[in-house]
Amino acid sequence: MKAILHNMELCLSTMKEENNLQKLYHYFKNKNYILIFINQYNNLMTNMKSITLLEEAGNLNDGFTILRKYLETYFIMMSLIVHPDLVEKYIKHNEMLGLKACKKDLVKVKAFIKEKPDNYLEYGYLEKYIDQNQKTFKYSAKSAALVGNVLQFHRYYQMSNNFVHNNLTSVKIDQAKEKETLIHALQETSSLLNSKIESILRS
Repeated sequence: MKAILHNMELCLSTMKEENNLQKLYHYFKNKNYILIFINQYNNLMTNMKSITLLEEAGNLNDGFTILRKYLETYFIMMSLIVHPDLVEKYIKHNEMLGLKACKKDLVKVKAFIKEKPDNYLEYGYLEKYIDQNQKTFKYSAKSAALVGNVLQFHRYYQMSNNFVHNNLTSVKIDQAKEKETLIHALQETSSLLNSKIESILRS
């Protein structure tokens, strides 16, 4: 995993170069989102470092729990790379999430999500590209994955799902097999994300 982290550090350093920040701005057309995007990328790296430490300590159970958080951030980033026209709306939803977290202007937040499907605050920025015809529709990380063309969504999410919703002490895993699975997921997702970023920076 050290090699994966090294590649991400190189990508982050490249993104922060002045000429490349201009290219990111040209692509996303929002200075605030560039800051958010770089922060999200940093968060992915932090998650990966935590997973590495847990793996080295022989605690893959908690590593898979952090993978869930890593994937949720990754899906959001991919959705906005594929559809940069959603950035302005994402910024608005992010602002509302901030107000809710700080318990400020809660009346404003309630009005924003009134009569909207479940999890609209977190993923409602995707509504332009989401089919909401199902009677039981609700937004989820899957919504972001689908909009972001993350074709391996089910496989990735299955890796982490039980480790979030079940008692961790009751989950028994094959350490060697699941270590390989975990590393492959991080390698595959980070490689795809980096290639998308590099494509933007080459334009």
